[in-house]
Amino acid sequence: KMTFSVASAPLDKPDSIKAASARLAKGYTDGLKRWNEAGVDLSGYDIINAVDDVYETRAALGYEKIVLRACSFGSQWSFAYLKRWPHTVDRALLDSIEPLDNAYDSPDWVWASVARVAKDAEASETLAPYIPEAGLMDALRTVIKRLDNQPISVDVTRPNSTETVSVSLSGDDLRMGPALRFWALGDGNELAGLARWPKFVLELYHGDYRMLARMVLADRAGSNKKSLFEYTLDNSLGISQARDERLKGETARQWIETNFFYRATRSLDGAPQEVDDSFRSDTPIKAPVLFFHGDYDWATPLENAQHAAKFLKNGKLITVQGASHCSIWYTPKQLPKQRPELTEAIHSFIDADFESVAPKTFLKSLPDRIALDPLVFETLETPALYDQALDGESS
Repeated sequence: KMTFSVASAPLDKPDSIKAASARLAKGYTDGLKRWNEAGVDLSGYDIINAVDDVYETRAALGYEKIVLRACSFGSQWSFAYLKRWPHTVDRALLDSIEPLDNAYDSPDWVWASVARVAKDAEASETLAPYIPEAGLMDALRTVIKRLDNQPISVDVTRPNSTETVSVSLSGDDLRMGPALRFWALGDGNELAGLARWPKFVLELYHGDYRMLARMVLADRAGSNKKSLFEYTLDNSLGISQARDERLKGETARQWIETNFFYRATRSLDGAPQEVDDSFRSDTPIKAPVLFFHGDYDWATPLENAQHAAKFLKNGKLITVQGASHCSIWYTPKQLPKQRPELTEAIHSFIDADFESVAPKTFLKSLPDRIALDPLVFETLETPALYDQALDGESS
């Protein structure tokens, strides 16, 4: 696998976005140099070549047209294919939408996704008694400001060990955490992680930083190996100057930094060339396209799909209430388990005979919104998340 290594951050000093960016830039630059010197032509590891590989594979297999079925970056790959080879696309079924100029996520839109979960948590009968008067989002802002003003050190044990280590924490440990840290709370089950996230914030608000320290310890002491291909692909898409300036000025950027890893590695020596603004621009899509997107998606916010849906001439967006990222394929505990009949209806779009029924007519038969079961949020009456993690190791 083509990877590059990033230096570990020290445990005894608060980390920062600036320091993390410098480590990442050095690791990526060293990786580019190493693979170039090994004879790998990295100019081929970009979005244009990725698209043209699909086009040429289609031709080699003898297909006049193909169906695009994808999620997350795969949707962006599909938009690039539709931009370059639209006459070879029969239809597209896409989840967790990323338009071509949206590789860099909007902090405001991600923050809005977080706020949707917070709003539902505040309305939950089991959690409402524990919510501060100003609300869960204000509690999170308070924690970040508190750590900005006074970084702290927290003693935790290394996973699957009895060794105690001290981990220094800063506000940036929350800002640059993967979607504000909910990923690590559910052991791979995103809905379980989201159900625990309000408890995580409330524990921080009340001064228990142990679970955050445990997650930061895993980040800083991990393998720190990253996929070179993932970075070259994303950086070959880049971002338009207009969008870049707009995102830099968004209000939520003071609370969440969604793009520091792109900014740290963009346009470095040895990286593939970026596409231009004309390629990244929104373009009307004539082929039948069905979007579905969870409103709890913190990786590619729902607003991405709402924006892109404006350019579909024969398309539809289904909003999945209570779903997170890639809710139909990569996280089967969401749509396929909870709403199998609607999942089957969505998949029927692949086989629909659009010679017998017009795409718009077929799409009208599908709902505009699907609601998953309401999350049962974990309360503060259960053991602390850190203690639960330790109990899980011993069981």
